[in-house]
Amino acid sequence: MTWLSSSSTTPCKRNKSTRCCRSGLSGDGLTLDVLFDLIKYANDTYVIIPACNVDSRQLEMDHIGEWAERNNLVLNRSKSAEIVFTDSRKRRPVVPTSPLTDIARVQSLKVLGVTISSSLSLSEHVNKVISSCACSQYAIKVLRVHGLYDTASQEVYKSVVVGKLLYASPAWWGFASATDRQRVDAVLRRGVRSGLYPSQQTANGIVGSADDRQTIRTGLTEW
Repeated sequence: MTWLSSSSTTPCKRNKSTRCCRSGLSGDGLTLDVLFDLIKYANDTYVIIPACNVDSRQLEMDHIGEWAERNNLVLNRSKSAEIVFTDSRKRRPVVPTSPLTDIARVQSLKVLGVTISSSLSLSEHVNKVISSCACSQYAIKVLRVHGLYDTASQEVYKSVVVGKLLYASPAWWGFASATDRQRVDAVLRRGVRSGLYPSQQTANGIVGSADDRQTIRTGLTEW
């Protein structure tokens, strides 16, 4: 079981992105337990807590709030969320502890644009992306009817639809189920039939070979 709390920090001044992993003292002066990971990206902060240390969650969040105040930041607890990752393959049911008092617990969390569920499923992310791509594809067809050249339509489709469909895919493609990958390929096939996507390359070929995806997935699992 892995605990991840996503905290939103609002800078009062310009904030520099840092990353602190399994260290006693970060470069910004934040004291961390050796079993905690703190990842900062722009205004988002992610605290990764293993199951063996869940009893210290509230204390650690209080420490982060104090650190944010010392660095002229504001920890927005109303925009923060907690998610519990569990292994659905285990037969023994997992009984999670009670949620934090001032931070909501959620079943899915958007991490840098990718929605991940508590079971590490990407189905919700794929559903949202496909729905958004369908709207974009319809808009491109309307523009083509009103005189947009085919070459320009294909460039727009590649930039908007394909880019949105495969955003950050090297990181999440290996976790997607076979059904989700087939649905992504189906979107590209519809683009080919409508003349918006001239390439016959599938999403599987765009992301990379199976060996490359397995290497990425193994590295993320170990991390």
